[in-house]
Amino acid sequence: MKLSIVRVLAVMIALTLSLSAAADGGKTTIKLFQGASLNGKTLPAGEYKVKWQRHSAEADVTFSQGKQEITTVRGKFVEREQPSRYSAVVTRANGDGTETITELRFEGKKEVLVLNQ
Repeated sequence: MKLSIVRVLAVMIALTLSLSAAADGGKTTIKLFQGASLNGKTLPAGEYKVKWQRHSAEADVTFSQGKQEITTVRGKFVEREQPSRYSAVVTRANGDGTETITELRFEGKKEVLVLNQ
């Protein structure tokens, strides 16, 4: 658990996230300062729009850059015990040195969006 917290803090230095949410759907903009993968696609450093459509706790999550859709992945909203102190994009280190996006956290919210891989 401590390693996960340290990992999230390290990722926060490299990534920023702003949030605009709605009841059934939402959107946010993320800025990746280093590349990361998602759903088998590589997202180079840059700014991405993320939109989701909720279906109960599950959601369809689409990442796009400019007008080009990059990938769509299934996600699930999960409630944590404590609200997030900050907005963050959480990644997992892969064996080859790359990162995979696994979760979006929203400042002040207990609910996080966990992305299926």
